[in-house]
Amino acid sequence: MTDFTPEQIEIIREAVGKGREAIRQSEKYDPLTFAKAFIGHDGIQIPGEPGNDRRRQWVAERLIASLERGKLTHDDTTVAREVSRAQTEARWTAAAESDKVVGFHLSLSAQSRTNPTCLATVNQDYGLGAAVIPKARIVVLPAVCDGSSFDIILEDEVEQ
Repeated sequence: MTDFTPEQIEIIREAVGKGREAIRQSEKYDPLTFAKAFIGHDGIQIPGEPGNDRRRQWVAERLIASLERGKLTHDDTTVAREVSRAQTEARWTAAAESDKVVGFHLSLSAQSRTNPTCLATVNQDYGLGAAVIPKARIVVLPAVCDGSSFDIILEDEVEQ
């Protein structure tokens, strides 16, 4: 599977920040709110295809439709990735409002557990223990790590 270019990762990271900001301002913690801001800041990226604007638009339309209907409207992996990102970011932003939440633990999906790129990602330590991402940090997972998830980590659960 082709992955995001470094430039695409930076675009996605900035768009995630804008999406989180939109959620906080709306105080609705809604994946659709995130998705609209994310799309508006070019967050939809096709792994390894930064210039594929037609495909990005197609994915954006299906992302919005999926979130509005509450279920995937297409079995495309990029659409599924973006629906998952919108749902995860809405939960992340809501949970991060609590002072007790310090970060999120990355749990790799079954298919990601043998991938060297995903294993390297899960072994990163940002100061809270391996695979624990501080709540203010924006992480863009490689496309090969699709299906992975984040669990809330409270201040008393952090490795000392």
